[in-house]
Amino acid sequence: KPYIAMSENVYKALFSLKKFNYENIYKYSLTSSEKEYYTKGMNILFSNYLEAIINQDKNNIIYKVFLNNQNEKYLANTSSKRMVIDFISGMTDDMFINEIKRIELLKNE
Repeated sequence: KPYIAMSENVYKALFSLKKFNYENIYKYSLTSSEKEYYTKGMNILFSNYLEAIINQDKNNIIYKVFLNNQNEKYLANTSSKRMVIDFISGMTDDMFINEIKRIELLKNE
């Protein structure tokens, strides 16, 4: 066959494990205040990076860490919003949290 597939038994086991994880782990991993903090942080980061792209702020971290390392095809064919999503999705948890703190500090200066 020209593709890779799981057996029905493996698929069912994986699906059951995934369902268990969501119901028993991920659903309860954050308090409501933590969830609110991270949701607000995601919106802050998204807005900051999108604004940097729109204003071509080459000093912004999205350029320094991400966009300056992308090829011309990516830059020409990817929307600004998608670039921001790609950048944020590639962050480690620590970077995400540090960026929220850094941007909040800049706003309070």
